[in-house]
Amino acid sequence: MRKRRESEKLLEHNKQYIPGGVVSVNRATKPEISFVRGEGAYIWDADNAQYLDYHAAFGPHFLGHNDPYVTEAVLRVLRERNSLFGSGTTRLEGELAELICTHVPAAESVQFLNTGSEATYQAIRLGVCRELRVSRHRFERGCRWKRAIRSSGRRLLEPCPIR
Repeated sequence: MRKRRESEKLLEHNKQYIPGGVVSVNRATKPEISFVRGEGAYIWDADNAQYLDYHAAFGPHFLGHNDPYVTEAVLRVLRERNSLFGSGTTRLEGELAELICTHVPAAESVQFLNTGSEATYQAIRLGVCRELRVSRHRFERGCRWKRAIRSSGRRLLEPCPIR
């Protein structure tokens, strides 16, 4: 059995600040191995042993770890001082939206989200609006839906429960 002294040291250090030493229970391994580097389909542990990454880091690395094209694109954006500023729109998100809409015929517009919770929220909004044939909608105070419907040429606002 191979000794993993550096991996064990890294895990013990992390245990001081992270319960169990690993931020996701899905990433806890036996024997304990601490990975420090990845390139292409390979990853290296803290003791410099090389592994073929069959796990693929839960799937986001379909181009492999640290793909040179992706790395250069990220560095170019950073050198240009671009960012997703957290408020207002940006050139980068507009370019990405246009690229997606141009190459995905069914996509008239897109919404970028950060979490599964945000995606679920938007899916519920879209589903409720479609089901109720809503022409205007808004999410108010985090829990109350209102809908605007056309009835005899006038717009009515009324509470709209999620079914």
